[in-house]
Amino acid sequence: MKKFLSYYLIVLTILAGYSFDVFAVTRIYNRQTGDIIDADKDDAEFDNTNNAVNTHTADTSAHDATGGVVGVSKVQNLTNKTLTSPVITTAPTAAGATWADLGTVTSFTATSGTISAFTLTTGTITNASVTSKIDFTGGADANFYSESGKTNLRGSIDSATGEAILALREEGGVVNCEINYSAGTITISGKDGVALSATNPCLVGVKSTTNGVVTTARFTSNITVTDGAASQTDGNLFGISDVNWGNAMPMFFGVIFNGTTPYFTLSRLPFQVSGAAAGDLAQLNDTDADAQGDVMILASGLTLASWVNLPITQVAWLQATYATASSVWTFSESRYTGFNFLYETVRFLFVPNQMGAAASTLLTANGGTAPVFTNTEYPYQIYRTGTCALNVYLDSDGGTDGAGAVQAQLALPYLFPNGTLSTLFVIGGRINGATTITGAQSLSGYISEGTSLMNLEYLDAAAVRTAVTNAMFSNGARAVQTFFSYPAMVN
Repeated sequence: MKKFLSYYLIVLTILAGYSFDVFAVTRIYNRQTGDIIDADKDDAEFDNTNNAVNTHTADTSAHDATGGVVGVSKVQNLTNKTLTSPVITTAPTAAGATWADLGTVTSFTATSGTISAFTLTTGTITNASVTSKIDFTGGADANFYSESGKTNLRGSIDSATGEAILALREEGGVVNCEINYSAGTITISGKDGVALSATNPCLVGVKSTTNGVVTTARFTSNITVTDGAASQTDGNLFGISDVNWGNAMPMFFGVIFNGTTPYFTLSRLPFQVSGAAAGDLAQLNDTDADAQGDVMILASGLTLASWVNLPITQVAWLQATYATASSVWTFSESRYTGFNFLYETVRFLFVPNQMGAAASTLLTANGGTAPVFTNTEYPYQIYRTGTCALNVYLDSDGGTDGAGAVQAQLALPYLFPNGTLSTLFVIGGRINGATTITGAQSLSGYISEGTSLMNLEYLDAAAVRTAVTNAMFSNGARAVQTFFSYPAMVN
């Protein structure tokens, strides 16, 4: 026991001048037996087997560092340290600090403060105030939704093409809308034929039910309409005669709006307001849209009386022909058709035997016989105002001579509607016939409201307006040449 105490005192004496980490002592054991010292052993010796206590105490290079050692519970300032994959579970602050380079942050939420010059690959920015520019690169689009679920797109910008879907407050303005015809079906879809949806809407600036206010109509599903026999459009005349109309005519697509729901419409004129009575309206599969002023709403199951006197905004058009067999309409596209107003630049050709004209001619029989001409050039144009401009050139004996002391009448492409003028007088052109009106007389005439006919007149030797009769176009030279415009709709 005395020997053990002696060793113990020697060890304490040696270690008294040193400070060391207890973990640097590897073992205390009995030299004779090799056993670890315990309470009832008396032959023990301290062995500093790594012989580094003095060095460890004086130099922290043993921890691969110089200076003080970082303590777990100490409050210390760390400089030039690199943290690899740290997990921070508290709420630290870095007030006034500037992060020179955050690298790539896969997920973060910034509730306040300023973030400058950062790249957001994917994520959400909520209630942010942007005081400088935002650059979208790498084909990233900017999408704007009305809710966090991202199901109702309200606007987008394609960074690759610059094309945008934005709600317009411009009457007649359209975004992401396209109209096509194929295999008996008219389809209104998104750009490039992409199906409409809540995230790919067709937007149209339309007149609202409040005077002078434009709102945005949103269409989130394709609109399809069939033509041909047993279709959604057959059995309707839209104001023409039930006779073949083989040349292309314009047919107009607008948007009617009741303050809540918009629908596309189809009509033969670019109407701005729906009719005053339910009978002036039709819907898909109806067969009573026979008047020139009728408008078909491209929907079904509607109470038409609820859609009278409502604003219509014209936005698109297609070409169409009509066949009396099964009362069939056939639509088509051209280089001009679509969501535009290019129909105003197109000269459409009127056809014989329509709007009251006799077979093979553009004049009416009117109780007699209408003359036939060899040359029958009759181009007309229609404008968004509803004005029809025409240029008529009928010339040379086409075979059938005129007969009857009845006034000669020129058929018009559109009805001159009631509510304009009781009578529209026309002056301009020339007329020539085999009898009485020989030698190219000055042409005049008049159109009575509610008719699609111009009553032909000439100025006689006394400069008196005198009726031209069918009989004046007897065998021989004949001609009718005139140009004028008239209102085809009151709307």
